[in-house]
Amino acid sequence: MKHRLIFSLAALAICSLPIAAGAATAAPTMAERLQGYILLQVESHGEAWYVRSKDLKRYYMKDGAAAYSIMRFFSQGITDADLAKIPQVSNTAEMKASSSVCTSNALANRLRGLILLQVQQHGEAWYVDPVKCRAIYMKDGAVAYEVMRFLGLGILTSDLKEIEDGGAVAGSSSNAPSSSSCPTNSHQDPSDASKCLCDSGYQTNSAGNGCAVASSPPPPSWTCPTNSHQDPSDVSKCLCDSGYQTNSAKDGCAVAEIFDVKVNSLTCNRYNVEPSQSTRIRANMNGTAQGPVGAEIRVPILLFIDDKVDCGAWTYGGAYARAYGGRFMYEICTRKEGQPETTTWSVDTGGEEVGEWLSGTKLSKTVGIYKDRFDSDPLYQEEESWSVVCP
Repeated sequence: MKHRLIFSLAALAICSLPIAAGAATAAPTMAERLQGYILLQVESHGEAWYVRSKDLKRYYMKDGAAAYSIMRFFSQGITDADLAKIPQVSNTAEMKASSSVCTSNALANRLRGLILLQVQQHGEAWYVDPVKCRAIYMKDGAVAYEVMRFLGLGILTSDLKEIEDGGAVAGSSSNAPSSSSCPTNSHQDPSDASKCLCDSGYQTNSAGNGCAVASSPPPPSWTCPTNSHQDPSDVSKCLCDSGYQTNSAKDGCAVAEIFDVKVNSLTCNRYNVEPSQSTRIRANMNGTAQGPVGAEIRVPILLFIDDKVDCGAWTYGGAYARAYGGRFMYEICTRKEGQPETTTWSVDTGGEEVGEWLSGTKLSKTVGIYKDRFDSDPLYQEEESWSVVCP
């Protein structure tokens, strides 16, 4: 399992210029720099510690039970409306691959490093990564333990000792509610000690005086972006709805673009125009294509550069000469604004070629369609290949 790089004091050092001659600015403490982070003690056995922002102390996460206690006692309630303003990821891999929104999302930046409880639902727990400022769902203690360890930051034991040990979470008078204050399967509201919140996976019972197992424990469907839905086999993931596909930014679903190209026929025939003339060869390839505005068909040249290409309702874009030592190997048809989604295309040699040298030759040709002019890695590539033997 890969984790973030080991923390060192030099890596997070904060530099500033003096305000005036003789003036000095106190450097932030180790705890202030790392509040909200999960720290992994790399010089020992990889023990995980959570640095709580409220008291700037570190708390040991021995296992899933400890992670669950941290979720219960160190969490902060959040409304559905505010949670929706914080970008969310489905899993740790997506978190690793995502970009930081800390500088562009004020609410996410203010809540980074906190554990949030969805108070208007069933008390679902979310951790706001302090590096990316994106939220990730933790359905129970075991998941929370794995998520928080995977997103952990390595730290040296000498640096870790600069952060005060907060001790065990369970039983702490400053964090754990008394047995009489909240009913079973609930905990005090961190933002209002006079109220109780149901634990993750529980909801208020029908009598309104306790917490029962939630009838719908997965997070609500709105946690998935527009035009997508939860994966029935893994509620931590989202799938694009029918007719949609992952957009280019990979953070949502856009209307699916259809790219399709088909070959109707590829022929190669020989004939004599007049008895005195040599045998002639005529080759023809034709088909249909479908694509959005900007789509380009790569039509193969059958024999020579003067082959006649017909793009149908789309626009002829000239020959393309990238492959095979700069020789023209393909010609381009492009769909422009205002042109129909589908077109017919064809390429024909015209029957002017003397064909003795082609007798018995196998013509193998491929036509392709691309989102834009193809290079070494074309987007939305769709191809179809045909072959024919010239008589």
